[in-house]
Amino acid sequence: MPIKSRITQAMAQVGTGAPTASTEGFFLYDNVDILSLDTQTTDINPLRASYTKTPSTIGRQLINFSGKVFADQHASGDSIRYDPLLRCCGLSSNEPAVNTSIVYSPRSTGFEEASIYVDLNGVEYRLDPSRGTFTMNATSGEPVDITFDIQGVYDTVVNTTSFGSFDAGPSVVETFKNVTATIDPPGTDIISCADNLILKSFTFVRGAEVGERTSACAASGLAGLDFVDFNPTLEVVVEMRDLTTGASEFGDMYTQLQNGATGLHDVTIQWGANSSGIWLLNCPEAQLTNIDTPDGDAGNRNYVLSYKLTHTTDNAEFTLTVNNDGF
Repeated sequence: MPIKSRITQAMAQVGTGAPTASTEGFFLYDNVDILSLDTQTTDINPLRASYTKTPSTIGRQLINFSGKVFADQHASGDSIRYDPLLRCCGLSSNEPAVNTSIVYSPRSTGFEEASIYVDLNGVEYRLDPSRGTFTMNATSGEPVDITFDIQGVYDTVVNTTSFGSFDAGPSVVETFKNVTATIDPPGTDIISCADNLILKSFTFVRGAEVGERTSACAASGLAGLDFVDFNPTLEVVVEMRDLTTGASEFGDMYTQLQNGATGLHDVTIQWGANSSGIWLLNCPEAQLTNIDTPDGDAGNRNYVLSYKLTHTTDNAEFTLTVNNDGF
């Protein structure tokens, strides 16, 4: 019988080897075309009086993973189930403990890899090891989603052998509403939800660039993957107010755009109410790089504020925190 287009199970662990299905499984959402194979081929065509092709040589092979999850919770003393996916995108993480928040932040050394197993109705794909990037999207009234774009070294595709005791763990997905958010531009004025800020959405891009480490010594022609660069960005959409300087309005965003390094914003967005599922994104020195003013809800105009995430201290351009009991 045919295999239906449905992803049934996924699991991952930091490092290499088989994840544990009972403790490292998690749900995936929406995208049924989650995996694709990237095979390097070289045509070998002798010079002859025929257009008939001869077989190509097969070079290195990668598996591309495009999985979507939602901002979720963690149980006391445990990680979020898809924690290895965040960490293989060049993030450091504190070791979670009972009643302790999980804090993700950029790193420049000691990068971690993840082993990701996906079961497509009995066909098991393995990315081992893997590295990549992700994008976090939030829109008012909808859950906050995280879409991963991860590359893994090709491993043999087999009938499912690793998912016998699969458990996806707790899953509490909340709507992006009742948010606490602040935009703190230079000076003394802070714009917040309690102070006329009307937040529509945000998009946070990890911006990791992954490169291949080719090696003729490796059976697959590929020694592994490594990070080339990181360019994290943030886009925030808010309802446009006037340019009046003061905490009740936005101040002159265009002057802050022009000022560059002296016009940095401290942007903080917090959402979620359930214990162990309160998320906080903080970008303390976000440089405003562009302002768009499209039409918005009810005929009101929006600001689309584009930020480059920077910091004078290494590896401090942002933190992503999942709290255990509230901030």
